[in-house]
Amino acid sequence: MMRRPTLLASALALGACTMPEDVQRDARVDSAIDARGEAGDGAIDDRAAMDVPSTDSTMTDDVPGAMDTGVSVDVAGTDSGVSMDTGVATDTGVGTDTGVSTDTGVSTDTGVSTDTGVGSCPGGRASCGALCVDLQSDSLNCGRCGMGCSTGEVCAAGRCTPALRGLVISELRPAATSYIELFNGANTAIDLNGYRVQWSTEGGGTGSVTLPAFSLAPGAFVSLRSGSAMMMGPDWISLGSPLSWSAEIAVRLLSPGGLGIDFVRTGPSMAPAPAGTTWVGMNTPNPTAATDQVLVRAVFSPDTDTAADWSLQSRPSPGSFCVVPGRCGASCFSFDTDRDNCGSCGFRCSGTQVCRSGVCVAGSGRPWISEYRLFGRPGVEVHNPSSVPISLMGYRLQVAPASGTTLSYFLPAFTLAPGAFVMLYAGTGTNDATSIYTGMTTGFDANAAISLFDNASTGIDYVRVGTSTMAPPAGLSWFGASVAPPPTPFDQSIVRDISTFDTDSNADWTLTTPSTPGYLCAAGLTLCGGRCVDRAVDRAHCGGCGTACGVHQTCIAGACRSVGALVLSELAASNQSFELFNGTNAAINLGGFLLDWVADGGSSTFTIPMGTMIASGGFVRFRPGAGTSTATDIFMGAGVSVAWNNFVAVSIRNAMNVAIDFVKTGAAPTPAPTGTTWTGANATNPDRMRGESLVRDVWAADTNAAADWSISATATPFSYCASPTASTVLCATSCVDTQGSATNCGACGNRCNSAACFNGRCTNVVLYRGQTSPIPGCSTTSYNATAPTPMGGTYPYNTGDSAACRAWKLAATVCNTAPTLYIDSNNWQCASAGGFTDSVFGAFCAVSNQYSCSTCPGLCNAGSCAGGQNTLRNCSGSESRVP
Repeated sequence: MMRRPTLLASALALGACTMPEDVQRDARVDSAIDARGEAGDGAIDDRAAMDVPSTDSTMTDDVPGAMDTGVSVDVAGTDSGVSMDTGVATDTGVGTDTGVSTDTGVSTDTGVSTDTGVGSCPGGRASCGALCVDLQSDSLNCGRCGMGCSTGEVCAAGRCTPALRGLVISELRPAATSYIELFNGANTAIDLNGYRVQWSTEGGGTGSVTLPAFSLAPGAFVSLRSGSAMMMGPDWISLGSPLSWSAEIAVRLLSPGGLGIDFVRTGPSMAPAPAGTTWVGMNTPNPTAATDQVLVRAVFSPDTDTAADWSLQSRPSPGSFCVVPGRCGASCFSFDTDRDNCGSCGFRCSGTQVCRSGVCVAGSGRPWISEYRLFGRPGVEVHNPSSVPISLMGYRLQVAPASGTTLSYFLPAFTLAPGAFVMLYAGTGTNDATSIYTGMTTGFDANAAISLFDNASTGIDYVRVGTSTMAPPAGLSWFGASVAPPPTPFDQSIVRDISTFDTDSNADWTLTTPSTPGYLCAAGLTLCGGRCVDRAVDRAHCGGCGTACGVHQTCIAGACRSVGALVLSELAASNQSFELFNGTNAAINLGGFLLDWVADGGSSTFTIPMGTMIASGGFVRFRPGAGTSTATDIFMGAGVSVAWNNFVAVSIRNAMNVAIDFVKTGAAPTPAPTGTTWTGANATNPDRMRGESLVRDVWAADTNAAADWSISATATPFSYCASPTASTVLCATSCVDTQGSATNCGACGNRCNSAACFNGRCTNVVLYRGQTSPIPGCSTTSYNATAPTPMGGTYPYNTGDSAACRAWKLAATVCNTAPTLYIDSNNWQCASAGGFTDSVFGAFCAVSNQYSCSTCPGLCNAGSCAGGQNTLRNCSGSESRVP
């Protein structure tokens, strides 16, 4: 008899176990320059050779200050565009090219010769289409409109020039999931195979990893994540080793030959730079894990091997140099709030204006409270909506809870720039450009009154939260109900709509996920109607706030799309049904339309009854046999049989007998009927015994090929998403559960910067102790359900997880050590488990030798497992035998 303890296995009695897992223009550069240590002679080129400045012999010098009289003449080539100069009154000295040895294309004017209104743009910016841009620094319009810089280049003085020319360290994140990021500033891809990354932290914590084969494209980033197993994804590699620090870290990047390529150190670290590179002067500030800061390199500026190359950012930016969207030259800006780059590079607001949501508007004259959060490290954010810097020295923040001790904090010397934010955090830490630590933890409560006083003790802003009834300071007002507080432990906050003026009521505030210290919305999201949305995928705000897609459309890359026609949308093998989808803007009368099929078991034609309608964006399913038909589910009659097992070809013809769509599966030999086509191999035939369906991507243009179709494990009648619910929605072309998706938490595109998403809210719970499941398809980045364990508390999983996945997830949640295989991937064990209390999942008792199995998803060393007797251990440590 096999002794098969099932502490973790019995906890899986009803379901499956899953655990969340979580240049081209560089020809101007001598190709012999090696990429920071990649040259064959082994030498490290720390500073790539620069182009030798020379006079541009293909461009005639204009005399600075000379007036244009209305007609310009190109003297260096043929003008193939428009010769009239319609807006540049004065030509201010473009005569000498001071940075590029050869001008490779100015001799022929290719259609951009018309100046379309530089005078109408502020600060001498140029008008390129609908945008005012700085031609000296805009990487998409460098030197002239439409001249875009290549990957790995930056626009400087109106010329595209290379940035870094090799592999460098680009970002450090201490908070979970911690990572070290690398950036390829070379012209060609770099294979990371054999490169080494070494790190040392406070207390002697060290690590060293030799990287596997991984091709890093020019201008691309890869994050080296903390993790227990060596794994990789499209833009990340697991270090196979834990990585964490609090006060200091030093990171070395070594070539396969062992020479230093790059180095950075933070805080008080005294670790030496490796041979081949240097470090000069003070260390960089250390990013604070508690507030999820990161240390980011300016990858589009030359490497100086000093702290000047680095800056602290208030949130992670893996795969990107800029935390917020917007880069002008070598600097990052928020186009939503930067007065000098409002909406686009170089669009400067006037002296009395500020930038709100990318538009220059009249500014308020004093700072105000802009955000309140309780997640992780609680804090109050202050924003300067004026057009001038404000010294906050002597200003006072007061946070008064409904009961308990009030926080009263006088701000130190700190200048808040126009349009800038600063977060006043609870507790201690190192102040920086976006963070001030109050030293106190009192006051921050779900029911609190928050007041801001100037240096004369005059109240200047107030907000009331939860059940607080405290009166506002003298001279201030509050009308109506308090603002609902952000729930804990979820990554949410209440955020002021800074695009409107203060009404002293809860109408000024909205609940936002995730919390956004330092910015109105998280990177890549835009405030639309009081909600942060991703306009690339949000159907209600597709490409712009308020631009809603039709019922038959989805939002893909900021554009509303649909197949745009009546098409076959699903072939369900289990019930032999065929489904139609109306991707047009209007309802269609299907009366007299013909549905044809040829299968391995027979063929037939069905004439759709008169009066059958299909709404715009609607589905209608046709089923063989007798039954009660509805508006969306039509039975074709008792004498109709599809008899389809191994292949089928299906077409739909209109009332004029013209075929309008066609699909064929398996080895079906049937040619496409007149009116439509079929290209290439047949679509995969769905397995009838497994209940599979063949489903069309109805949101993409019809290619009349197998690429339009995919196999679904279940039928999805009347919907593009399987088992549609209020929370299962279409985000771009994927069906997601917004209650548990970390990248679509609560709404499409609402990305969590915290550990996971639960009930549509981002939470700081670290799932499965930060481990990645070895079971294919067992996602560890989110969860949407929990199940109790006999040990106490619960464990998280996703509905639809396999039984083996749920067994692993239970083990990973309860075990103190990484689960190991017990027999096979359906059975897991750990030497030590429990003994901790989790804020979300509750308490677990400490028991050794725990087990889980997939035959009893959700149970843990208690209860019976299918297949016979098992030796189980309960929370007291005693064993019992159960059938």
